Amino acid sequence: MSKFRAAAEENVMGVLRKQNKDESRNMYLDGSGPRKEVSRSNQEIMQEYYRELVRKNSTVKTKTPRRSKYPTESQEMQILAEYLDANGYLWCHVPNEGRRSPRNGARLKREGVKRGVPDVLIFAPVRIAVELKRVGGKGATDEQTAWLLELFKAGWHADVSQGASKAIEFIERCVRTEPP
Repeated sequence: MSKFRAAAEENVMGVLRKQNKDESRNMYLDGSGPRKEVSRSNQEIMQEYYRELVRKNSTVKTKTPRRSKYPTESQEMQILAEYLDANGYLWCHVPNEGRRSPRNGARLKREGVKRGVPDVLIFAPVRIAVELKRVGGKGATDEQTAWLLELFKAGWHADVSQGASKAIEFIERCVRTEPP
């Protein structure tokens, strides 16, 4: 048994002894009236305490659901993908986002995956590179900016777009201004 678990069990047993003592008085802790019966077993109480202790002392942060009035970047990408498919563009999405294990990251790097490649590459009717960002989110990284600059120098239209609607506006403007 680990030291951490042993300490947790010792603390739980202290809590249980105190709880049993308080229940025997059949009063609230402030002495104002009868206590409600607790039908939880000692094991259930101990498991709950241990989970709480691990949660408080853990270095791994659990994800809490974010409430935002703006769609996620994934949702924005899905909207843009529907638009590009519906209008018959020759395009692809470069899925560089996400966390990877060090081993998987090293393998992908050997296979040629590059940091900062724009999210959307449109090859026809016009060469367009779009780095899609969430509305109200962070801007482009240095690697992403460098990629967009190099593609612009190579004759591509390049942009960082805050949301799918801005990306669609940029794409339509590029298609209108450049003859096929």
